Amino acid sequence: MLEALDIMRTDTSVVSLVLENRHTDDVMMAGLADILQGNSTLRLLSLACSRVTLPGVELLMNAGCFAHLGTLHLHGNSLGDVGAARIVSSLQGNDWPSLQHLR
Repeated sequence: MLEALDIMRTDTSVVSLVLENRHTDDVMMAGLADILQGNSTLRLLSLACSRVTLPGVELLMNAGCFAHLGTLHLHGNSLGDVGAARIVSSLQGNDWPSLQHLR
């Protein structure tokens, strides 16, 4: 699936990426972080119900993938209270002024 997303490296018209209800392991998240690093056009990213782990989300955050997002959907994943708190703390500690919706 990452091969299909590779076009996002050069195609600046993609503003929404919905990868819901998939098994998105940490290897997939690392590949996605690599693809999305430096992307400034993506406004919505939904990884809802995709078995995303906290380390996987942290890979995306560390790559700066949330910098231009307006909406981020992570609901339906087993991140738990500790994971949610770490994500919110990280979001508050970074300059991501576009993010308005976190679910």
